[in-house]
Amino acid sequence: MKRHILIIIIFSLTAALSLFLYYQQIKPEDAFNVANFPKQIADWQGEDIVLEEKVYEILETRNLLLREYKKSGEPAIVLYIIYSDKNRKASHPPEVCLTGSGVSIIKKTTEEITLTGSPLKTNYLIAEKGGARELMFYWFKSGKTFTPNYLNQQLRIMLNQLQGKSSGGAMIRISTTITKDEKETEERLAGFIREIMPTIVKIIP
Repeated sequence: MKRHILIIIIFSLTAALSLFLYYQQIKPEDAFNVANFPKQIADWQGEDIVLEEKVYEILETRNLLLREYKKSGEPAIVLYIIYSDKNRKASHPPEVCLTGSGVSIIKKTTEEITLTGSPLKTNYLIAEKGGARELMFYWFKSGKTFTPNYLNQQLRIMLNQLQGKSSGGAMIRISTTITKDEKETEERLAGFIREIMPTIVKIIP
């Protein structure tokens, strides 16, 4: 009899937790609108890239940004940010979408970008399609924490939800075409990351 009561209590608590997380995830508006991210970063000027409607449908959010930044004498750099207060699925690893669109992942590793203070740990990708290669850095954000690990971010978001704290999460990806060699492209992207990180830290919750 006691065992049955214990099982009922566990199921009741599980159901209550599931409902709580569900209603937390369907909040209609996010605290941060990525469209407000600055278009001017140091000497870089950004221009938004128009996305197809099906992209928003797949990601289940419109709170995402795809923007090309240009600077005189430098190849363009593309910034992609997706943010959600409640929808934890929004900031998933980009490899799924990339391979689904016919892109081949040539190389994947992790890399540390030297910043003022703690280094930024990121994922490092080289992707190829139609003979052209792109180098990408991407990482996740939850609160003040940056991590290259998606599961780490998801765990932090869940814990924040349970504690009633801000549970927003973001995925940030920066990419550019490999024009000369991998090392030169890596250094160029790292330089852009150093210029943009203070803004990311300041305005993304």
